[in-house]
Amino acid sequence: MLVFSKYLEKLFFICYIFILINYCILESLSENNPVVAE
Repeated sequence: MLVFSKYLEKLFFICYIFILINYCILESLSENNPVVAE
């Protein structure tokens, strides 16, 4: 059970980083594209 918990923790961390990177990319895209902001 402890191994599963550590695996789940690592998976959650990877997902969090992935979402954070996607958010940053979307932010930079919307800055470059004024049309998206409207």
